[in-house]
Amino acid sequence: MPVTLTGVSFADPTHLWAVGGSGTILASTDGGATWRPSVSGVDRALTGVRFASVSQGWVVGLNGTILATHDGGNTWQKRESGVTASLAGVYFTDPGRGWAVGGGGVILATLDGGATWWKRQSGTGDSLTEIRFSDAKHGVAVGAKARS
Repeated sequence: MPVTLTGVSFADPTHLWAVGGSGTILASTDGGATWRPSVSGVDRALTGVRFASVSQGWVVGLNGTILATHDGGNTWQKRESGVTASLAGVYFTDPGRGWAVGGGGVILATLDGGATWWKRQSGTGDSLTEIRFSDAKHGVAVGAKARS
């Protein structure tokens, strides 16, 4: 059965990862010409991925899922997000400082490479789907207005 891929991240022009349904993580070391599966250890949909370097990356998904790797995706470790909302986007400005966003206006932050996460005030109850930063202090989150 085909799997829908929902997120992709480049560490450099040749190393990239894609994530999707049923815990799918795919990795490429040749710019996307060929792909190999990486065992995520979860069976729920994964929606966002970000690599800060060839070795260090993070994945987010349904039910507050956060996974981290420090070996280029060969192994993944579950991290406690503290939320049950589905997470959709993840971004790191450097290997230590990162954010994740998701349903209900959830914004999570970490200062220790994703080992621990805490909730930040977003000012909205709408779903946030992506977050990006121009530098360590200036970022923006986007999403979808909840239907009434």
